[in-house]
Amino acid sequence: MIRDWGFSVVEGGPLDGMSAADSAALLKKYGLRAAGTGADYGKLRDGGADTAIADAKALGAETVMVAWIPHENRFTIENARRAAEDFNGWGKRFRDAGLRFAYHIHGYEFLESPDGTLFDTIARHTDPTAVEFEMDVFWVARGGGDPVELLDRYAGRFLLTHLKDIKKGTKLCDPTGGAPDETSVPLGDGMIDWPGVLRAAEKQGTKYHFIEDEHPEAEKQIPLTLEYLSSLSL
Repeated sequence: MIRDWGFSVVEGGPLDGMSAADSAALLKKYGLRAAGTGADYGKLRDGGADTAIADAKALGAETVMVAWIPHENRFTIENARRAAEDFNGWGKRFRDAGLRFAYHIHGYEFLESPDGTLFDTIARHTDPTAVEFEMDVFWVARGGGDPVELLDRYAGRFLLTHLKDIKKGTKLCDPTGGAPDETSVPLGDGMIDWPGVLRAAEKQGTKYHFIEDEHPEAEKQIPLTLEYLSSLSL
């Protein structure tokens, strides 16, 4: 189905239940390439960087991203500072292995901090040569951030995006990092200024845009997203 939609490049998450070699073989069978993959924060913290590097190499991936920082209740300044320290260490290891490391924003990082927001704390305390970011546009909006302003403010650091629209009327400025799956809608049907986001991403050097749709009927929505993107004139 994915290949028939016209995709040739995909991004995966942390491997679960299938080896990297088997995953790579399956992707190759269907004419797909994993430009990126994921790694679990807890496993990296427990010494799993070498495994994550080996898996990424087996997949032929260029990037490795972490999509969630473990925390209890609300995300805190202590969580942000610890994550920045961890990301610097892991990012240098991935860089030395010829890979690029990114943190995927999940919406709980927009609470206030002495740096501005907790995302600002992470961004300002990480090495730009070792730690980049993946903007999940849905989660930025859900958490209360401005995707275009963020791309402009941290130009050059957003290597990747997840293109995902948020249903009109969905509560914003929510720091939980969660939302009902039904609030994921086809691009162009929600609240995001997609021409503005895509222009800002292009300007600051984003390499890959990955379409992500978490709706229970994502297979019906993704073709609508592709139609919308084809209609844009940027």
